[in-house]
Amino acid sequence: MYEKSTNCYLNHYEKRCLMDLEKYKELVELTSKQIAEKFLSEETDLTDRALLLDADMERLVSEIGLEAMKRVFRETLDGNVKKKSPKD
Repeated sequence: MYEKSTNCYLNHYEKRCLMDLEKYKELVELTSKQIAEKFLSEETDLTDRALLLDADMERLVSEIGLEAMKRVFRETLDGNVKKKSPKD
């Protein structure tokens, strides 16, 4: 069950909450500006491709998200391995 007011999902065992996007507002503004500027400088025939631009942007943002998640997972796993490794 989803509680919109808390941005949390509840099941029989636990409560899991989504991140607070407000903390990332500045990052979203900065990166969206950078992406738009690069997109506008590199892509051609934008008017003719208007109906496909959202799909192009979705592919680009998806690729960025994938790379970011790889980094997050790598750092998280590296941190967990260091915590669990025996002391010298």
